[in-house]
Amino acid sequence: MLVLGLNCSHDASCAIVRDGEIIADVQEERLSRIKHDSTRTPVRALAYCLAAAGVKDINEVDLIGVGSNR
Repeated sequence: MLVLGLNCSHDASCAIVRDGEIIADVQEERLSRIKHDSTRTPVRALAYCLAAAGVKDINEVDLIGVGSNR
């Protein structure tokens, strides 16, 4: 099972887990170079995590969880 997690609030981030093992996780600020980057959707972090997991099509992801306090 491939699970994608997005945090769309303060310090936006993304993580991807395959069969209970963390494949990748990163905060958007690490890629955008903007301290405490809180963009609505962590696009760079999302692309990084999908690439790290070898995902070619979003339909390969079984579950997407989105956290936000907005």
